[in-house]
Amino acid sequence: MNENKKDYLKSMFDYKIILIVRADNEKIVNNLVEAAIKGGVKIIEITMTVPNAIETIQLINKNFGKSIIVGAGTVLDAITARLAILAGAQFIVSPCINFETIKICQKYSKIVMAGAMTPNEVLSAWEAGSDIVKIFPINILGGSNYIKILKGPFPQILLNPSGSIDLDEANSLLKAGASVVSIGSAILDKNAIENNQYSVITKKAEKFTKLIN
Repeated sequence: MNENKKDYLKSMFDYKIILIVRADNEKIVNNLVEAAIKGGVKIIEITMTVPNAIETIQLINKNFGKSIIVGAGTVLDAITARLAILAGAQFIVSPCINFETIKICQKYSKIVMAGAMTPNEVLSAWEAGSDIVKIFPINILGGSNYIKILKGPFPQILLNPSGSIDLDEANSLLKAGASVVSIGSAILDKNAIENNQYSVITKKAEKFTKLIN
């Protein structure tokens, strides 16, 4: 494994939170990332649903790349994964299993997190080479109880639950065996964004990072 990849994986497990950023344009993404960093967030996932997402990853890397780890989310195919990697993404997240996407990440020695729901999908993603398996959507799968159940037969598989996770649930998921949790709206408050109240984002990020770490 590439030494940088090892370091990035270790950082994920140390910080425990991946912030999923979705927004209408790159300026808002930039403001959200800046506010989250002030609150202690270190790992940022820019989803491919953001307009001009590849360019946005480049922008975030240029502005903040020395202080955070930037990745790409909602990646559905290998072509998109490669473009994101070339733009500076250090990890690739998918809501599903795409074997070519896993292969391209392995080729470039980048972290890949394939999405799964069922035990069969979890094992398939892991056997295909997913470094961490994203469990999505955790909010309708049983939350921390589901993670605990999965860790029974799969203690060796690293899990990343995602889907409408609040602070209490984040702690429960980590105690149940999750290696890292993905947070979105619980930090990126919709009303705060609409009213340009980025200090609210910072305070929410601080609350998560302090209590979890």
